[in-house]
Amino acid sequence: MYVVFLSGCGVAATLMLKSSPELHVPSNQFRQPISFFEEKPVFSVGFAKRSITPDLSKGGVWLAGFFPSRTGWLIHDELFAKCLVIRGKNNVSVGIVSTDLLGFLPSDIQEIEKRVSGFFHGKLLVHTTHTHSAPDVMGLWGFNLFGLPLFSGREEEYVHFVKNQIAACVKEADEKKEPAVIAFGETRLEGVARIRAGAEIDDMLSVMHVRLENRSLFLVNFAVHPNLLYSSYITADLLQYTYDYIEKETGGEVLYVNGAIGAVHPQQSGNIRNRWGRAKELGTMIGRATLEATQSAKISTSDSLFFKTALIRTPLKNKQFIKAMRWGLMRDERQPDGTMVVEVNYVIIGDGGILTYSGEVFPNIALALKKNVLQQYKFTFGLTNGGIGYILTSEDFHSGRYRYHTRVSVSPVIGDQIFDAITEMLASPDTAPESAPK
Repeated sequence: MYVVFLSGCGVAATLMLKSSPELHVPSNQFRQPISFFEEKPVFSVGFAKRSITPDLSKGGVWLAGFFPSRTGWLIHDELFAKCLVIRGKNNVSVGIVSTDLLGFLPSDIQEIEKRVSGFFHGKLLVHTTHTHSAPDVMGLWGFNLFGLPLFSGREEEYVHFVKNQIAACVKEADEKKEPAVIAFGETRLEGVARIRAGAEIDDMLSVMHVRLENRSLFLVNFAVHPNLLYSSYITADLLQYTYDYIEKETGGEVLYVNGAIGAVHPQQSGNIRNRWGRAKELGTMIGRATLEATQSAKISTSDSLFFKTALIRTPLKNKQFIKAMRWGLMRDERQPDGTMVVEVNYVIIGDGGILTYSGEVFPNIALALKKNVLQQYKFTFGLTNGGIGYILTSEDFHSGRYRYHTRVSVSPVIGDQIFDAITEMLASPDTAPESAPK
């Protein structure tokens, strides 16, 4: 059973969603592969989470993704902002926030950074999992009549609430830091994600297992669109079942970060009419693979913590985005010269190397750059510190194979620009972080 809010009358009701499967029953078979007391902690780590579930007592919300004019009237599962703050022996800190939303605009990230600047002095990475069943915080999916957008789907009150929750989450995690042992694991996971024939896909699931004195934290990095559940329910989609499985099996907390999801969607074999059942099946598969990778995880032999940032100016050529900005549907992200500033990062946490992209990066770009990461365990963080649409090479952009994706990309050259910027960062990883846009 699920408690939902019927926004039409503003009262709580208990409904049975017949198509939604029961949540996971723990097997109690998980055994911690890392003993906190047998290892010497070299990092300090804090964790916190805050609900970002919208209040539907005053009405429904516009849902992001698929197409405009979709409304969410019911709560299926809570949406969260989850934060992991990690500090190294060199006193460098990195904060990783995962939110159950479709995407943030770069200016929203800048405002979040300002809100935490008074108490958090490190690199903040704000990720959106890209669920298509959460409120529209970008503005592109509001009311649309016969193809004409009439008003934005972005509710500023809700966006303000989310930013405050993220800031509070970062503050709590930073204040709760304690000695931690970090281990890394990985495994290939097939049967969950798909891409068009002939295209590359990144099927590596990577895990950062943080062992505190009294509990475990799991940062899970895989690549698949969480867009199975097309309905009027607010939900984290298939990831709700990933969270539920890992949390019940381990008693720990889960922070999920999506990877190279450009053109990568859930496998739809089997009875796709039962989308909720399929969501549970795939989400559980991710959960199981996470624990399998954790069982063979290796404790980090390095205590390094380092980050490097590059800001890229890319020409905004997307006519739909430009119109949406002019009509006030979404924030105007353009610089005076007509460009947008896009952020990428290279982060080192012990034996793990992380590359971040502020959009839905295509796997061929991410896989090529992963090969140049020197750390043993390699992570791809898509949709981090911005959600600017698809990131594909200029060759793919002009190939005619990805017509939909080119309509949701800011520029034909963005993929090439990002590839060059990250390549440069990887070639000189020990230099000071950059701040000037390229």
